[in-house]
Amino acid sequence: MNRSLSRRPAPLAARPSSLLSSGAALLLSICAANASATAQIAWTQATIPGGTPPARVDAGFATSRASGASLLFGGSVYTGSGYVFLGDTWRWDGTSWQQLNPSASPSPRATTMTYDEGRAVWVLFGGESTGGAKLTDTWEFDGNNWQQINVPVAPSPRAHHGMAYDSARQRVVLFGGYSNAGVVGDTWEYDGTAWTQPTLATNPSPRYSHAFAYDATRQRTVMFGGSTGGPHLSDTWEYDGNDWSQKTPATSPAPRAQLSMVYMPERGCMFAGGYSNAAMQDTWLWNGIDWRSVSNPLLPAPRRGARMAMDPVRDVALLFGGTDNTSLPSTAQFETSCARLAAAGTFGVGCVGYSLTPELRVANTPVLGTTFVIEGIGLPTAPSFAIGFFGLSRNTPPASLTFAGMPNCSLLVTPPPPGIILGAVTTNGACQWSQPVPMTPSLVGLELDFQAFMPAPGIGNPLGALVTNAAWGRIGF
Repeated sequence: MNRSLSRRPAPLAARPSSLLSSGAALLLSICAANASATAQIAWTQATIPGGTPPARVDAGFATSRASGASLLFGGSVYTGSGYVFLGDTWRWDGTSWQQLNPSASPSPRATTMTYDEGRAVWVLFGGESTGGAKLTDTWEFDGNNWQQINVPVAPSPRAHHGMAYDSARQRVVLFGGYSNAGVVGDTWEYDGTAWTQPTLATNPSPRYSHAFAYDATRQRTVMFGGSTGGPHLSDTWEYDGNDWSQKTPATSPAPRAQLSMVYMPERGCMFAGGYSNAAMQDTWLWNGIDWRSVSNPLLPAPRRGARMAMDPVRDVALLFGGTDNTSLPSTAQFETSCARLAAAGTFGVGCVGYSLTPELRVANTPVLGTTFVIEGIGLPTAPSFAIGFFGLSRNTPPASLTFAGMPNCSLLVTPPPPGIILGAVTTNGACQWSQPVPMTPSLVGLELDFQAFMPAPGIGNPLGALVTNAAWGRIGF
């Protein structure tokens, strides 16, 4: 699978021969100036001309990546004698807030919503209203008006559930929440016409007020934490449309609920704050393998019930509202834009039609100050020396190696300059290539591609050799 590199490094001619050891200024992230093993991130409190919507917690908040507009609906405010539920609709255009006056609206409620990119509508489901009543209605907003959607089947009435849009499958995914019967742990999908409940082999435990977001790069819905009605949770799950899988990161945030999470391209999934005996302040980033804590003296004040969304035009994450549990909700709006996470994967096929198909896999991601490891499997069983190389660009289309005596084999990665070629000895059909990644902030964002070549006597081509598929890695935190 080919990935377009949206942040391609500078031309090769402008680079030194040994990129990973040079510390040259390749892609400098302004928020990585004091890089460490902990991610650096720059939160700032935004000054908004014309002010912000009134204070609230547990509002619906989601962004259209196509238009760049973010929509805020509803929420609640605790006044000391009980909750007051809101039913107003606001639009953020990247510069200012505008209150909208649609001809029809959902009833006032604390709720959850997401944006359906395929049909260009915001989708809202259920929520909680006056007296603690749980709701089961489905609404869509097209940018001008709300419309209630009559569906034949729907999830049970609930609030504090997770919702995200799976852009690869064009489905809204919903999990969990708090229903009239208590905490639930069911998974639902909405295609614009009907809600369906998939039959899954694995299901996370029931929960509500959990973090929930769709990682468009890895095509997974990510879920963290939440409340069981008793203990708070700290587990991480991913849903690929077929089943849920629990992840086992080396580092995890503390248990919590009442938090919001957003996907930031080239960074991963990020959440801030939450609640566990008290409102929390920390910010965390998930790269698909591990969680990384954010280090910044200017983190937003502790808060729960805040909402997050992505502003794709300005490439910043937004955090709005919330409360510290001792005072009225905040009208503060915070923004952050940096802390790109390391990422890695594979693409393409090296050779086809042979008795062996050598394959590369990534063992981790190229985090600053660590060692990036790429594994080779399915290699010739006889001990040999496999040569791997990093390149800065891909051959599109792949270059045939028939001229070199390797028919049905392709060169997927442009060969590198001297200095970034790695050798490894194969053992029992496998090997590893290891590349230290220096603690050099200027390397953040650099993407490298990797392919390997190895002798394969008797494999059936004139050269007696094979090449692997390709791996890629983006250096980050």
